[in-house]
This record gives sequence, C-alpha cells and structure tokens, in this order.
Amino acid sequence: MLRFFFPIPTALIYLRWGKRSAWMSAWVTTLLISVLMGPPRSLQYLLPYGVVGVLLGRLWKRKVTWYVSMGWSSLVMAMGLFFQLGLLSLLLGTDLWLYINRQITGFLEWVMIKLNWLVQPDLMVVQLFSVGLILVNALLYMLLVHLVAWLVLDRIGNSIPDPPLWLQKFLEYEAE
Repeated sequence: MLRFFFPIPTALIYLRWGKRSAWMSAWVTTLLISVLMGPPRSLQYLLPYGVVGVLLGRLWKRKVTWYVSMGWSSLVMAMGLFFQLGLLSLLLGTDLWLYINRQITGFLEWVMIKLNWLVQPDLMVVQLFSVGLILVNALLYMLLVHLVAWLVLDRIGNSIPDPPLWLQKFLEYEAE
C-alpha cells in the first residue's frame, strides 16, 4: 500500500547526484528485489517505478510544471502497467486483458440496465473504457506521488516545483 513511495527515492537521488546515480539506484534496487523476491517482481519494479523515478528526477531538476511532469510520468506509468499485465499474463498462462475487459463489460451492462438502455456495449467502447481507466489510474497515482514528494522533499532540502495554483488553494481550503 506504500507504492506511492517507490519512485521518490530514485527521483531524490537524481536531484542530489544526477542521472547516472539515479539509474544505478534503479538497477541496484531491481537486482536486490530479484535476489529477495525473484526476477518477475524485480521487472515489475523497474519498468514502472524505476523508470518513473528517473523521469521525475529529471523533470523536477529542470523545474518543469506539474502538468508536464504528471503528463509524462502518467504516460510512462500507464505503459508500465500494460507491461505488468503482459508479464503477469505470460507467467499465469491467462489473458488478464481479457479478464479486465470482461469485468468492464459487466460493469457497462449494469450501467446500461440502470439507465434503461437496451443495448449491448460495443467491443471498441469496452476497450477504450479499459484503457481510459488505466490512464486515469496512472494520473491519480502520479498526483499522489507528486503531493507526497512535494511534502517530503521540501522538508529535506530538495524542493520540487510548487503545485498548480488551483491545487494550492484547494489544499489551503482543506487545511482550514
């Protein structure tokens, strides 16, 4: 449940010591996970979280806005989630994408019944809905990572760019 911390140490290493140290950190963490938990788990760490950590470190060092860093990191995270689906499907011998699409089809059928629409969801709609949910998941995850990094890294002397003004206003409103 603490997976929102996974990319932050690599990003911190990039902020403090640069690109080479961040990549070495990602690879060493991958090798350590491989020894402790096995190669599949280590690949599941490297491809979304290690790469996103290096990417976030690079973007934060260049002081890009949250919109840019969240956009790129969400895209990389979504690709990493698709890689994880493919890897787990290969290891389990079951097509997990098919399973996800069946679940989405059931949900869309339920929604259409509740709305009194007597139509069957099209395969393209189900596929787009599935991809959309993965992208929304990645975007919300990266928002959480950015918020945690903004709070934690500022306290240890490696600040990242401030959040957008609307988010700052929202955070100030909720704090009152």
